Amino acid sequence: MSYSNIIKNKSIIKNDYRCNNCKCVKKGKPWSIYDYNGIKKLCSYICHTKERTIHPVWDNLVNVEDFENIIIPNFEPVVETFYFKTNLELDELTDEEYTKYMNMREEHYSINPERAKLEEKYVEDENYIDKLENISL
Repeated sequence: MSYSNIIKNKSIIKNDYRCNNCKCVKKGKPWSIYDYNGIKKLCSYICHTKERTIHPVWDNLVNVEDFENIIIPNFEPVVETFYFKTNLELDELTDEEYTKYMNMREEHYSINPERAKLEEKYVEDENYIDKLENISL
């Protein structure tokens, strides 16, 4: 659009915005637009992630169509739960599995020793019951 056309046509289409997080003036379409006490625009994924720690961005997203069919990674750590094994189950483990089991057992004891002692007592009782059943057979 030339300068003379801009002067003649008073309605100028502005295609720039100020990022609500980093305060930079950007051109084009914002990364995300959300409505939380007024329309707010974010310029990038980084600003989006910083802003969502402050405001509920996902719940108030205006440009939902830009985020449809996008796979969002889940970075929550996978925590392997520990269970005590009976003597019969321990006999079936390979050397590598047994080493891993013992390491996880030590970690389980360090996190919550009282609970670990209680669970181990339960397993000892199970071992005793298995022993009694084998004797009676």
